[in-house]
Parts: sequence; structure tokens; C-alpha cells
Amino acid sequence: MRATVFLGGGRITSALVAGLRLAGYEHPIVVHDRHSRKLQELKRQHRIIVKEDLAGAIELADLLIVAVRPDSVRKLLKEIREQQLPRRLTAVSLAAGIPLSRLQARLGLPVRWARAMPSPVCRSGRGLTGLTFGRGLSASERAMVRNLFASVGAVVEIPEKHFDAFNGHLFKQSWLSRAGNAGGCSGVCWLRSQNRAGSRRARVSRRHCRLALGQSVPRETVERGSYSWRHCGGGDGSP
Repeated sequence: MRATVFLGGGRITSALVAGLRLAGYEHPIVVHDRHSRKLQELKRQHRIIVKEDLAGAIELADLLIVAVRPDSVRKLLKEIREQQLPRRLTAVSLAAGIPLSRLQARLGLPVRWARAMPSPVCRSGRGLTGLTFGRGLSASERAMVRNLFASVGAVVEIPEKHFDAFNGHLFKQSWLSRAGNAGGCSGVCWLRSQNRAGSRRARVSRRHCRLALGQSVPRETVERGSYSWRHCGGGDGSP
């Protein structure tokens, strides 16, 4: 059996697994965590397979999701490296602020890395996930990662140099949504990248714009680095 394996059973894992189950995701889901109570609660709620043994969890993985706090990543990757992985493996880090270069240095081949930051409302299928990919991932491996996060909402691929700025804005807005007006339109309608060659933009669907972040805001553009996010504020969603 090959499975999508989450290392870490905290809030973001719970949100992702809930969204995946809501979407009818059929691939086996395995969660490893050192806290057995957390694992049993996830098993009760979401019909996942629990693995308290790290080696046993990794053995089942065709897609490995590292979902621990940033200050726990180094120790976890050291423990994974000690398993002497025998085969190629795609891994996705959800840890904020840790670049691909550092992940690859601490756990290199046969592991290929991507980074992702899903908004917490992915549990409702209305999330928005930023993705960035490391070198060496095949087209099919990239598609596997995209398809996982597309199951729980919209996906936007971001160059890594702007990844943390995007995540900071997204994460702030999505957590504020808990106190916001879920009926208003407040998501990211357009993402615009400015570079020497001109302007490139990636549209996020109006449905996800309306529901991904939740907090009602006026029409405005928020600038972060060389990216800008255009909030549609209930309008037509165009910049």
C-alpha cells in the first residue's frame, strides 16, 4: 500500500485531512505523531491510518507531508535521514520560513522537495494554497502535489523568493476570517507578478475569492514585495 503520509498531527494536518475527506479523496491517508491521543482523535474524526512508528509511516509514503513546527523540522529530518530511504520520494514542507535549499541540505536525494502553505479554511474545501517546487521533481510528481492541494481549494504557484511574503499575507487574512463576515467577498482575486518582462497574473476563481479568506474588506490592492493582491470587494474580481 502507498499512501499520503503526514508527519505531524496538528491543526494544519487536521484541516487538510478534513478538506480531503470532504472532497472524496480516496488515496490512503497516514498520520504519524508522537502524541497518541492526537492520533486517535484524528482517526475517530477522519478515518485515517495512524502510525506512531516513524519508519513504518515513511515506508508507506508516496507523498510525504512535513507538517511540524519550524523549530521541529531539523530534528525530524535527521530522524528521517537515519532511515536510509531506499527509493525516490516526494516531500512537501508546510513549515514557514524554511527554504528549499535548507530542506535539501538536511534531507537530499532520493527525496525531492516542494513547499506549500494552505490556508486553514482548506477544511471546508474553500482554501487557497501557495506552492513552490524544488529542482528535480518530475511533471507527474508536481501534478501529484498540485492535485492534493487542489482538492481543498485554489492553488497558486509562487517563485520561492516571494513565497514567504505571499504566505504572510494569506495566513494573516485567513486567520482573521474567523472573526469576519463569511458572506462577503474578501479573497485574493488576482495575483500579479511584476518583473522586467512585464506583468504576469494568475487568476483565482471568484468562488474561492469569495469564500477562501472570509473577512469582508473594501476594494483595495495590498502590496508585498513585487507581488500585489487585488481584493474584489464584491465586484467583478478584475484588477
